[in-house]
Amino acid sequence: MIQNTKVEITLRDNEKGTYLQIPVLPEKINYKDGQKKSLSVDIVNLGTVKFPSGVELDSISWASFFPARYDEAYVQTPQLKAPVDYRNQLSTWKDNGTSLQLVCPAAGLNKTVFLESFDWDFGGWEGDIVYQVTFSEYKTVKPQQITMGKPTVPPKGKKPPNSRPPAPAKPKPSTYTVVAGDSLSKIAKKLDVADWHDIYTRNKEAIGPNPAKIKPGQVLKV
Repeated sequence: MIQNTKVEITLRDNEKGTYLQIPVLPEKINYKDGQKKSLSVDIVNLGTVKFPSGVELDSISWASFFPARYDEAYVQTPQLKAPVDYRNQLSTWKDNGTSLQLVCPAAGLNKTVFLESFDWDFGGWEGDIVYQVTFSEYKTVKPQQITMGKPTVPPKGKKPPNSRPPAPAKPKPSTYTVVAGDSLSKIAKKLDVADWHDIYTRNKEAIGPNPAKIKPGQVLKV
């Protein structure tokens, strides 16, 4: 047996937890199911191929009015507010992009939405407000946390693949001019020569039998 469900539309503010019941039901609720989106790609010798790439947002819209006086023939709630109070509430939700829960059990609706558009007119001698609303599906995107891996440390003695090559060593001079206070051992230290005897061996004829007797101005082969 099919049970009759009372037709009513309720909006819940998901941020504050407050409720608002639509006082006068619209003649119809227009539900637009979001179309399937596709990505078109042109492939040589095949033509245009479409690939599915998500769905557009669903939308719900209707037109009705906020009555200035209670009439049980068409007003759903006895706790009727002033038309401007309904208008101000919907306008605030629209401007703030508030997350709302739109519930209409008779239509099987219980959907998270936001108020995308709200148009109204002040009409009638009693002060009714005629309005139109459009709600769009409210979706949230949750950021995913990505754990970065530890940097790879190359083994000792091995250079990382993106390391720069070492700067070329400066060429050593082929000769050295003796200055006052020099000795072969001092000259070897200046020129990074391991043993001063190497310098003496190369320049024995110019220095003579005594390696300690070098003179300022002498040009030695290194």
